[in-house]
Amino acid sequence: WAQVVFLIYELFVTLLQFNLLIAMMTRTYELIYRTQKEYKRQWAQVILMTELSLPPKDRLMALLKYSRPIGIDKQKRAFVVTRKHETFSESEQLMKEQQANAIREEKRLLLKRRLRDIHLPGGHHGKGAKQNNRPETPFLATPMPKWSNAKKES
Repeated sequence: WAQVVFLIYELFVTLLQFNLLIAMMTRTYELIYRTQKEYKRQWAQVILMTELSLPPKDRLMALLKYSRPIGIDKQKRAFVVTRKHETFSESEQLMKEQQANAIREEKRLLLKRRLRDIHLPGGHHGKGAKQNNRPETPFLATPMPKWSNAKKES
């Protein structure tokens, strides 16, 4: 008899814990939703105060910056959040910056390599050019303009 009571007790506690977990998740979701809604409300209040303090021409220019036309009618405009505010930890920001720098450096080296291939003596496939496996394209085979002569003529 004690085992049955204990089993019922365990099932009841497990069910209660799941219910508590769901309630906590719902509360967290609602808190996040309210925070985002409050952000939009405060942004709208800033826009309203800006519009009230500007002359009509400046107000129109500001309106065109923070709103987009709705559908076909260009007179009807809607408020648009143009930038999503993301919060990253310092390590995530550092990692993103490192990735961006690596991509930037890779593009710079690729451009440098292409420019070096173009400016090799003897043309792209001349005797002085190193052999590579890239296919010939009209862009690479086109001779470079003489910039020094063009500057002197103008």
